Amino acid sequence: EKALGELQQLYETIDRDLVEAGKLQQSLIPVPDLLLSNGRVSVQLQSAGHVGGDLPGYFRFSQDRLALYSIDVSGHGVCSALLAARLAGNMSGQDKSQNVAFERMSDGSYRFLSPAQIASLLNERLLKEIDTDLYFTLAFADIDLTTGQVFLVQAGHPRPVVLDALGGVTYHGNGGFPIGVVEGATFDTTEFALEPGDRLMLFT
Repeated sequence: EKALGELQQLYETIDRDLVEAGKLQQSLIPVPDLLLSNGRVSVQLQSAGHVGGDLPGYFRFSQDRLALYSIDVSGHGVCSALLAARLAGNMSGQDKSQNVAFERMSDGSYRFLSPAQIASLLNERLLKEIDTDLYFTLAFADIDLTTGQVFLVQAGHPRPVVLDALGGVTYHGNGGFPIGVVEGATFDTTEFALEPGDRLMLFT
C-alpha cells in the first residue's frame, strides 16, 4: 500500500507538470484567429496527449506577405514538444534576428528567404546543432496577400489542400525529405495562386 501510494503521488505530480506544459505549448501559438484586410488566418493545436510535437503558426514577412507553416516533430510526448518549442522560437514574428526566415543585410535591414531556403537552413541546423534522433516534417507557405500567389515547400508533410469557393479540392506539393534526415537535402518550391473565396489548409 505504501509503494502504491508513492507511485500514485508521483503520477499525480507528473500529470500536473504535463498539464502545465500543455498550457505553455498552447502559448507558443500566435493569435488563433487573425482577420486581415483581404483574408483570415485561423490556427488550432490539439495534441493527442498533454503535449506533442505539432506546431502550427504564421508570421508576416512584410505588410503584403504572410508566412504560414505546419510542423510535426517525430515521436510523441515531452521530447517532441521540446523540439517544437525550440522551433517556435525560430519562427517567431516578434524578433527578425531570431527568425530563421530572415537574413540580416549589411545595412542592418532584413530580407526574407524563400521557403526552399528556409527548409534547407532548418535541415542544416537540426543536423549540425542539435544532437538528436528526432526529425520533423514541414509545410511552409509564403503567401502574397495582394496577388494570391503562393510559394510552398512540402518537406515530408501531408500535402496542403486548397478548398475553392465552389467546393472543389486541390492538393499541392511534391513530397520531399523530412527535415533532419538527409544532410544537404534540397527542397522544391511549388507555386500556385489562391482565388477569392479559396481556403488553404495546412495540417498534421
